[in-house]
Amino acid sequence: APEAPAAPGPSGAVYRSGASASKLFTEVLEGSQDFAVELWVSRVPSVQPGAGQGEPAVLLAMLGEDPAQASWSLGAAAGRFVMRINAQPEDVELEVAADASGASPRHVVFVRQGPLHRFFVDGVEASRAIVEGSLDWSTDHELFLANSSTLENPFTGDVHLAAFYAEALSPALVAELYAIGLEDPPAPHLPMVFICPDPFIIARGQVDLLAEAAPFAGGDGGGAGLDPGCYESDLRSTIWRLSSSRPLEEGDVRIEELSPPEPCQRRARIHFNAEIQPVDLSVEIEVAQAPVRGRTETAQAVFQLHLPMQALFRRGDLNGNGNVDISDAIAALGFLFNGEDWPRCRDAADSNDDGLIDVSDPIVILNFLFAGTVEIAPPGPRTCGEDPTGPTAVPDDLDCSLYPDPGAAAGCTSS
Repeated sequence: APEAPAAPGPSGAVYRSGASASKLFTEVLEGSQDFAVELWVSRVPSVQPGAGQGEPAVLLAMLGEDPAQASWSLGAAAGRFVMRINAQPEDVELEVAADASGASPRHVVFVRQGPLHRFFVDGVEASRAIVEGSLDWSTDHELFLANSSTLENPFTGDVHLAAFYAEALSPALVAELYAIGLEDPPAPHLPMVFICPDPFIIARGQVDLLAEAAPFAGGDGGGAGLDPGCYESDLRSTIWRLSSSRPLEEGDVRIEELSPPEPCQRRARIHFNAEIQPVDLSVEIEVAQAPVRGRTETAQAVFQLHLPMQALFRRGDLNGNGNVDISDAIAALGFLFNGEDWPRCRDAADSNDDGLIDVSDPIVILNFLFAGTVEIAPPGPRTCGEDPTGPTAVPDDLDCSLYPDPGAAAGCTSS
């Protein structure tokens, strides 16, 4: 609540929490000791009567009763912002040059993440310092905004928004907050999308799905076009759900969460009975995200599968480039005799479809290419198709994990 000074004391007013701010900062003290302060301000005065030389002219925010002994204080002086933190064994002081004297709001964010302390101005990192130390704050301290407890450091400009976080904000999230401006953040701010147009068929009865948080790139806050990317710290808990077009029997389908290959990605494996009767399956992912201005959002994405399924491939096309040529025979000889990596789609390497991969397979490819006396087994080298001896027919022990290999220019769509 605002508190006005008693006459004839100093001019100005202060907004104070009215009670200990330990609810906000206990997590900082007991946990990672990371925190962040976000402000949108304008009309910052350049001179404040009575301010000591070198001292910030006005106080924007403070945790503590006495400015000299505060847990932290964020002030503004002529063309700069100054953050001071009470830490052991060494206090932290970081400043950044930023002219906020005009009528247009400036976005200023301070972030502490371990020993790394950073100032961001209008979404871009502008100053940093590395200072080792721990926070040794009193949990009795109140939170003050726009003045100190003594009412001697009034901020007479405009505070459009003030937000305090008991965790570090990633550079991506800071850039996004600037991009969305003073409006409420969009929900969700990092939507989830499935990034593989086709599922990864990794073995008989197993399908891998991969989802990724897509970075926000736009907004009305003057930062349109920003693409700050995604940081794993922006994401929280993950839930996978399955639903089907008909009731499933026990053991028909189950889902297993796996470690993702890259930050900001989520991966799951669908296990299904290879003899399952046809069914449409919906796979939903829901990811909770880091709170933004006191609000936690979740993002969802849904992938549709039709089971049973297996990969479509061209037999003999080991590298998945859309053609069967001499490079495929060389690749087969390489992993058979030179210890090179096996193809992900072993069915493609089984040129004669005898259920084995041996020297006869590159021989079939060479005869097909140069003698014309041998045909490559179905589905053949020219069109995509299923393995007639795959999991939905008479099974062999070979499967197609991912076709084509990542980066290949041509391939087939899974059925």
